[in-house]
Parts: sequence; C-alpha cells; structure tokens
Amino acid sequence: MLVFLHAFSCIHTDTQAIRQDDQEKKHLSESAQDYWDGVRWEVDDQSALFIEEDDRALFRSRVEEQRKGERLVDVAVLKIDLQPPPESTAQGETWRTGTVLVKVEGYTLPAQIVRTEEIEQTWFRTPSGWFLQWDPDAPGPLTGSVE
Repeated sequence: MLVFLHAFSCIHTDTQAIRQDDQEKKHLSESAQDYWDGVRWEVDDQSALFIEEDDRALFRSRVEEQRKGERLVDVAVLKIDLQPPPESTAQGETWRTGTVLVKVEGYTLPAQIVRTEEIEQTWFRTPSGWFLQWDPDAPGPLTGSVE
C-alpha cells in the first residue's frame, strides 16, 4: 500500500510539473507573439514592454533606426523551448529561461528585396513576466539577441 501511495504521489507531481511547463510555454509564446506584433505593426510601446525597463528608451531609438531600412510583412513563432527552472531563486531574480524560434519575412528599402530569416531569441522569466534578452549591439536591433 505504501508503494502505491508513493507511486501515485510521483505521478501527481510529474503531471503537475508538465502542466506548469505547458502554462509557461503558452505564456512565453504569447509574450513573443505580442512583442513581434508590436515590431511588425510599428507599435513600439507594445514591443518595448518585453524589454527590461532600463533598456526601453535605447530599444525605441534602435527600432526607429532599423525601421528606416526595412519593413516586416510576416512573423510567426515556430518553436518554444524552456530550460529547467533553477533549484531556487532569490526575489527579483530570473525564474526561468527559454528559447524562441521565430520566422520573420520582410523587405529592405529602397531595393525592396524580400528576405526570410529564422531567428533564435533568448527570453527570461521574472516575477513580472517574460522578457527578451535584448542586445543593443546585435546586428539587427529588432531581432534581439540572434544566436
């Protein structure tokens, strides 16, 4: 009987962990899609919400620079991968990290050359939500940290 109860509690714990992972993946997917919708439709306030507060002003200026040379026509989140949560976290620290694979289609100006790219971004989870690990020195400010 004791073995059965132990086995049942392990199954329950595993099911709960899977459910939490599914919820985190959904939240990250929605955050990434909201970020990219803001970038695509030039709603900088929307996309800036997914950048750490200290970097938002710089992000907005880099978006303006990038926008002069390109337009996005389609964005799709292709894949979400979550890394296992750390054993423990201090208040305010990153709870979890994840990788988002996004397909971006756009064209450059003035030549209007269409290009499609798959971009891999690193995101991190805090008590405030998911944030893009944005690198202001990356080749394309709109794409965050391209790896």
